[in-house]
Formats: sequence, C-alpha cells, structure tokens
Amino acid sequence: MESDDNELGIPEQGAISQSSEKKIRGQFPDRLKIGSEALSKLNLLIEQANQRLRGMKLTRSDLVNFLILKRSETLSTQELKELETQYFDELKFAQWAIQELKAARSKGESITLGDILSGKSDRSGALNPSKRKSKKGAKEAPPSVVSEDSNVRTG
Repeated sequence: MESDDNELGIPEQGAISQSSEKKIRGQFPDRLKIGSEALSKLNLLIEQANQRLRGMKLTRSDLVNFLILKRSETLSTQELKELETQYFDELKFAQWAIQELKAARSKGESITLGDILSGKSDRSGALNPSKRKSKKGAKEAPPSVVSEDSNVRTG
C-alpha cells in the first residue's frame, strides 16, 4: 500500500485527497475563528495565567472553555444590545423576515410582513428594527413605516 506520508506519518504537501480533507474538517466541527484583537487578548490572558500558575501550561482551548463554562448561561439585556449594535445586518434581517412570513403562511396563519417588522408576531424574537444599526454603517436605520395596504416597509 503506497502512502504519500513522510516518515513521521504527516502527509506531504498537496497529498491530501478530497476524502481526507473532508475527514480532517469533520474531526473539528466546533472549530471557531477568533479575530486578531480577541486572539491578542486571549494570548495575554494565557500568558498571565501561565506566569502565575506555576507548573501549569494552559492552552487556548483550556482558557476559552473555562471562561465559557464559568459565566452565566444567559446573556444580559446590555450584552444583547451590544451584540445587535455590532453584528446586525439589514439584508440578513430582511431574509429572516421573509422566511418568518413564509413559515407562518404555510401554517395557515394570517400574518403580514408589517406584523413581523413591528414585532407584533409571536414568532418574532427580534427587537424593534427601527432602533437597529446597519452592520457596515454607524448611522441608525430609518424608522419603519408599514403601509397597511401593501405591507411593505419603507424608510
């Protein structure tokens, strides 16, 4: 049986087949991408812990798991507001609203796009969209105006 592995059992560059590549990706389904600023802070925390805790060598995974398990299982109202401010995307919100409308109508519910946008729907877990900020821009989104006739949001 021929192998493209070197003497350490590591595949040579370019020798990973598609099935092997899928297998490697499948081994780490929970892998996260950490931004450079967060990674710098994580490395500082690890360095601090490793200097103060003699005889120990914490890994990034050790510290991240510790911090996540130590905190509360619920996000505070302030944290939710900060997440919304930082990550809200109007296009994704519009796509979500359309999916909510389709799902409600497929169940025979009489709901309008206006109900979803205004938060009147029981299905809507979103905050008032008129207070949201665009992910790319720092200015606030225009207030929602919903026409009863057309059920279209205008700004």
